[in-house]
Amino acid sequence: MKAFAFPFHGFRKSALAATAAVVLSMAGASAVFGQSAGEAQLKTLVESGKLVVAPTLQAPLEGGQVLSIVRVEVAPDVTEPRHTHPGIEVLYGLGGSGFVEIDGQKLPIEPGKTVLVGAGKAKALSNPSPSEPFSVLAVLVVDAKKPVLTVVD
Repeated sequence: MKAFAFPFHGFRKSALAATAAVVLSMAGASAVFGQSAGEAQLKTLVESGKLVVAPTLQAPLEGGQVLSIVRVEVAPDVTEPRHTHPGIEVLYGLGGSGFVEIDGQKLPIEPGKTVLVGAGKAKALSNPSPSEPFSVLAVLVVDAKKPVLTVVD
């Protein structure tokens, strides 16, 4: 299991460029990837544009926590690697329909539907559609001193 630091500042340009910056910064260096199947899959999905993670807001909160709002888009027939966050995450369906698997339980998400993911719960977004993208707004409240994402696969 590899934990990644997540930068909360400095995202500009396109969503794809921001995604690449996020994932490469999460690794600390691109050479870190490939240590596990999940890390390699994450890198491949981001670099191919099949998984777009576009931070829209990062704001410090009291007690050393950070509020992060992120738009996530999953391409057709794609499932992201299972991972955890050190705080709560609320997923709000924006477009398309898909699933989030949380510790083995598969829950549907569609536009307007909200799902709560508890701190430390392993989760993965999945888009079963053969043709339509699936997007969610992810709202996270995490400890700023801990890595925001840990790949568990």
